[in-house]
Amino acid sequence: MASYDEINVKIIINNYDNIKNKALLYKETFMKQTRKASIALLCNQMMLMAMILTSTGLALPRLKEEIGLTSLQQGSLVSIQYFGFTMAVLLGGLLFDRFGKLGILSLSLGIIGLSAFLFGSAANYWMAVTGVILIGAFGSIAQNGITYLSTNYNPGKAEKINAFVQLFFTAGAVLTPVIMLILLKLFDNWRYAYHIIGICCIVIAFATLLYREEKAPEAEVGKNSPGVYLTALKNPSYLIAPFALFFYVGAEIGIWGFAPIYFENQGYGRISGILASILIWVSMLAGRIISVRLLRKHNMVRLLIANGILAVAALTGVIFSGQTAAIVLIGISGFAFAPFYPLLVTWITTITGDKSSSALALTMAFGSMGAVLAGWLSGMVVDTWGAGYITVIPAVSVMAVIILLWVFRNKKAL
Repeated sequence: MASYDEINVKIIINNYDNIKNKALLYKETFMKQTRKASIALLCNQMMLMAMILTSTGLALPRLKEEIGLTSLQQGSLVSIQYFGFTMAVLLGGLLFDRFGKLGILSLSLGIIGLSAFLFGSAANYWMAVTGVILIGAFGSIAQNGITYLSTNYNPGKAEKINAFVQLFFTAGAVLTPVIMLILLKLFDNWRYAYHIIGICCIVIAFATLLYREEKAPEAEVGKNSPGVYLTALKNPSYLIAPFALFFYVGAEIGIWGFAPIYFENQGYGRISGILASILIWVSMLAGRIISVRLLRKHNMVRLLIANGILAVAALTGVIFSGQTAAIVLIGISGFAFAPFYPLLVTWITTITGDKSSSALALTMAFGSMGAVLAGWLSGMVVDTWGAGYITVIPAVSVMAVIILLWVFRNKKAL
């Protein structure tokens, strides 16, 4: 007959085994949940990217007041942010394969969070420059990773899934001016908005480490290497979508990046500029929701051409309009711009068949170079002719996109 101590030992062992089995079951369940939740993670990450990347335009008039920026310096800050974006996005496409996409995403989000604190505390031009170049650089790496993961989450539905994730970019872009407006009303301090965004980025950076990466089949994903960039120089097909995004991003940045400057330089006050930014992104959010539905029935290129024509008409109308009409027309242009970015990013896959993160990085790099040029040109336009003509550059850029879409409307990978 077993002794009392032996019985206790057996009970302890049985309890330990039960606890161990339950822990393994919970771990297995958790890992299944994280796989299912990966789209939710991407949506949250994309929302934060919007909150930080689109906030520069809102901060520029405040920095002009507080540290005395000129119109050219205001434009240069937008250009510098996207110069950092351009330089880093090409590197990001290679880092993801070597070190793991979610690991690099987590690191990038953490650095973005710290950079948000730096920019939000900027006491002079060079502090602002350092903040925006870090935000642009690591924002590009993060956005490339999010776009790559969403595009390859289900390759058969790449356009639709990427368009869905991009909905959260517009949702995040709506939040930033709302937060800034509330903080200005309550505390007369816009800088707290950057502190809030910085904290959120750091929290999501740690949360990202809890998720496992979804790996697409090798057959579905292209090889990620610098060779993609060399191929682009030899094969013009690789440059069609990047050039389209080059012109489009230049147009989009010219709207949300400079809308606050437009309204404040016209003498309408800082609240008008912030409200215009909110309207732009609410319009883009509505436009992306509608475009996701339209994609089920209509050709992507035709949809973009129709939206482009509407955008050109609205942007041209702004030049000849007063305050109320200008806000409405800029809102209409935001609605028209809605489907462009997510669809043009994946257009390179349609044209070339290349699904690598390097191909996406190439496209996004061209897009950010468009923002660099547009920021510089828009700053010169405001400095020379006044803020009333700030939509000239975006209108011309959209016309270039329409021409490219029409000429290559039937171009597809063999």
